[in-house]
Amino acid sequence: MSALLANNETASEDARRPPRAAFAYDAFFTYASDPDRHLVREVESFVEGLHRNPLIPEAFRCELEACVDGSDFKRPRTARLRQAHGNVDDDPVFQIIVEHMSRSRHLVVFVGPVSRNHRWIGQELGWWLEHREADTVSLVLSHGETEDSSLWMPDIALKAGLERRLWLDFRGSRRASKGSRTNRIYEEEQLRLAAELIDEDVVVSDLIKGWKALHACSRKAERVKNVVLGLVGAVL
Repeated sequence: MSALLANNETASEDARRPPRAAFAYDAFFTYASDPDRHLVREVESFVEGLHRNPLIPEAFRCELEACVDGSDFKRPRTARLRQAHGNVDDDPVFQIIVEHMSRSRHLVVFVGPVSRNHRWIGQELGWWLEHREADTVSLVLSHGETEDSSLWMPDIALKAGLERRLWLDFRGSRRASKGSRTNRIYEEEQLRLAAELIDEDVVVSDLIKGWKALHACSRKAERVKNVVLGLVGAVL
């Protein structure tokens, strides 16, 4: 490969992956309100509260900012209705979305069997794959019983080969009781997403190990507190 060609390829990669400081948001969340509105709000709260979460090891307490429809911008309802059967590329609503995606360094796609063909998810993911590197996309399986990628990933994701990458399983948020094994798996999956957003060099196992240690300490402190309160109550 000639030096000129190599330099051109490097410049192209740099254009598709600008430095972190160039972005206002660490992640743009794309999703369908039905069924994932509440899940997205929950994950948004977790991500943006990471830097003050006492159960996160101090070395990983990074202040992150997520860009979410309804929180950081609103799609004009009249335009959305007007474009129900039009060309989305020319839709002023989509231009608002593109403006916010262009200010985000990572794309998180919440999707499942019900929403894999959702118009906005496909359009937003398509724009991202055209303008950014595929490894800045995180696919989140948000609902459904299948793990067959052909049944829950958008077609455009399959065409881009994203099924060959690791994806995150957030289905536990819907069917887990607090403290259950399923709930712990969901919490660990949230940590994996956090690691992807903090830095590509973050060792996920270190983050999860530290979180488990702090979680264990927190539970132990809670048990001691309950015992002390019980003894005080008995004396009184």
